[in-house]
Amino acid sequence: MRIPLTLCFAVLAFPLGPSGGQDPRVELPEGPMAELLSALETSGTSAAPARELGAPWPRWSDRSVEGWGGPEAWSRWARLLLAEVAAADAEGSPLRRVQLALLAKDQERGGDAWRHLLAAGRSPLVRTALPALAPGVPLETLYADGGVGALADDVLLSPALPPAVHGGRDVLGAFVGREVNVRALRIGEASFDLRILVEGDGVQVDLEHRAGPPARLRVLPPLPPEVEIGLLYADWTKVATRREEVPFTLAGDDPSHTLWARFRGLRDPWPSPPPEDSSAALAAGTTIVVVVREERLQDAFFQGFAEAIGRVFDRSCVVRDPAGARRLAGQELLAPIAIHLDDEAGLERKLVGMLSVLEAHALAGAGSR
Repeated sequence: MRIPLTLCFAVLAFPLGPSGGQDPRVELPEGPMAELLSALETSGTSAAPARELGAPWPRWSDRSVEGWGGPEAWSRWARLLLAEVAAADAEGSPLRRVQLALLAKDQERGGDAWRHLLAAGRSPLVRTALPALAPGVPLETLYADGGVGALADDVLLSPALPPAVHGGRDVLGAFVGREVNVRALRIGEASFDLRILVEGDGVQVDLEHRAGPPARLRVLPPLPPEVEIGLLYADWTKVATRREEVPFTLAGDDPSHTLWARFRGLRDPWPSPPPEDSSAALAAGTTIVVVVREERLQDAFFQGFAEAIGRVFDRSCVVRDPAGARRLAGQELLAPIAIHLDDEAGLERKLVGMLSVLEAHALAGAGSR
């Protein structure tokens, strides 16, 4: 049974720049994040300037030496985690949590992004970062000096999944029936609404032109755990057999549009262990082995990943191919913890899934502010 709308949504007006009328508003399903946003609105907390978000992360897709193929991005991730762990019994930093949230969003770890924002507490930075998740404005736009403002024509929106049911793991069932609405968005002088709804067999994105001239945008649907996108429909016409950006034109004489992304099960599901299932192994102090294909042994991306893990968990973390991992296991008194990234099928999802597990372990003692 669906919860009545009046009970399951909290409303927060967040700034996307002056609109000459109604400010954009985001509505979240019932839970701690909705309660936090409601408290921010009640207290009259304004968004911090975008410059206070700190330096932008390199895009997750950037594997150059200036991006995730170099040491600095991985080192920054490790520093933020270690600083939050050190602050577990003291006052932590909302800025650190918001920066971790924006990274998680770019890595399509929407559940982690919402949890980091929640842990940031009643900080103005939460309002500043919120548009990256709902409606999913480009990070380059979010970081632009002076705030977001009216969105550009042909903007790409990539909304996060709605916050999951509180207290559960990020499995598909935790998102089913959850809904986010963003009202009075603007592209130039055009105003429109956006809605994201997760169902058991797909995710739906609705767009509704409200006022002003025609406007163009592209939408990338969010990707829940445990599934991949099998079919994409734009206004109920099949447009793709995989997840990709879908263009729409909103206009007064054609105001309503729908993107439907139908799920299919993963061919090779990867059971990312919840923190409680592997906490004993991580606590034992054993070596961690990142297992990759032989041709990737010297890949700076995986070397940086391993160095960051070793730093966060204060132990040896090495990169080996499968044969090297077997040899190391035979030499160690305690069996190493193996992170298998040697199968190219679904590698990116396995990698970000492991990042989620590792963050959860590292931050288990760090709570909300």
